[in-house]
Amino acid sequence: MFLVGLFLLLLATVVELYVIVQVAQAIGGWETFGLLVLQGLIGSWIIKIQGIASIQRIGRALDQRSVPGKDLVDGFLLMTAGFLIMIPGFISTGFGLLLLLPPSRALVRRFLSNRFKHGSFGRVFIATSHGTRYVGRFRAQPVQETTGHEEEGPSSRPELPG
Repeated sequence: MFLVGLFLLLLATVVELYVIVQVAQAIGGWETFGLLVLQGLIGSWIIKIQGIASIQRIGRALDQRSVPGKDLVDGFLLMTAGFLIMIPGFISTGFGLLLLLPPSRALVRRFLSNRFKHGSFGRVFIATSHGTRYVGRFRAQPVQETTGHEEEGPSSRPELPG
């Protein structure tokens, strides 16, 4: 799986570089450089603005004692959009701009929600100075609404398969 991810990352980098060269040949090198710098500035601005707005929405949801699931996923997707726009390249910027649009963000949110509702597994890795180490995997558990009056004991905590 690691090799597939590495191959896809290298392929995406080569395709991005190819598109950058093609754009530079069409409009000029300095103009292409200016566009790449501009998209980096716009991406960092989006991360800042949307990050603050997401934190505020999550705080309001927590103040109302509700689970901020949609707000958390939207915040993650908006920050991912900003990151994709910030990366130098026109294809990643296109995907980032798509994530900024509410209809396409809703499709991705629905996909992610369905993945976790059906108990899909996730994997946890830790990156250290000695390399990346596999820690384990987890199964997403459905969120149970609580009233805040239940006592939390050992049986009320979900167990992670291991």
